[in-house]
Amino acid sequence: MGDLHVLDILTLRGPEFLVLFVAVALVLLKLVDWVIAAAERSPPVMKGTRDPYLIAYLRGGQRELVRVVSLSLALRGLLRATPKGLVTSDLTEIDRATVPIEKAILTTGRHTLHLTEIARDARVELASREYYRTLTELGLYTDARMVSIRGFVVAIAMALLLGLAFAKISVALSTGHRNIWFLVILTVIVAVILIKRVGAHRTRLGDRVLGNLNVLFGSLKKRSGTLAANAVPEATLLAAVFGVYTTAGLEPHLWRKIFPPSTSTSGPGGGSSCGSSGCGGGGGCGGGGCGGCGS
Repeated sequence: MGDLHVLDILTLRGPEFLVLFVAVALVLLKLVDWVIAAAERSPPVMKGTRDPYLIAYLRGGQRELVRVVSLSLALRGLLRATPKGLVTSDLTEIDRATVPIEKAILTTGRHTLHLTEIARDARVELASREYYRTLTELGLYTDARMVSIRGFVVAIAMALLLGLAFAKISVALSTGHRNIWFLVILTVIVAVILIKRVGAHRTRLGDRVLGNLNVLFGSLKKRSGTLAANAVPEATLLAAVFGVYTTAGLEPHLWRKIFPPSTSTSGPGGGSSCGSSGCGGGGGCGGGGCGGCGS
């Protein structure tokens, strides 16, 4: 009887089977999301998430962290923008830097470098990992364990989905029907959506925290065009949360040339990113500097 029911499903007319297939796909997606959400549950420990450097990594991974730190240093006069890239203005500032990521970037600035070269530097990568570790400990970023769980859950869903699609295609071809392309396209679309569940760098808690930060600092974004040149903390925070880079005191064209707007970023657990450039400290930033931004 069970085999008969399966056969009945596989012999449904094309449009009817497509409706059933979409319904099955939606149920699988919901189940995958539910299992992943259950596996990700962790105490919502939010301490430290007002650190603009930590927020930058949460939003856009290592590359966005480097952008935000570099802008903060440039607005404070510690990095100088040139047509060939960024260079440290005063080498004595390297020893004075107390934030590891700032020290690492200032050290790379002994020679004029572009963003990609700075981000690839071993010292910068090492300093960036601390932000990745902090975010995973807070349950905001995906670690290796979660990638493994997501991969396992998605693999099961994919097997069910592809099994159903291939069975229907086999039945259709064996009965002389060749109009299978709608089913193929639907299968590919759903498969891509499922695979993206594995590669998402932020957890759902991380997405919620970032969304809350967008709401919390929405008024700052509205004032982005009126920030003064010495409003370094506000500009750093603006860049960290929204990817909106105000370059008061810097030549905007030159900055865009050095740091072209990005659409994606990556690091030890890179993430999606948006934006062009900005700076604005919060957290431990005070006065015209950002000495505690990355702590």
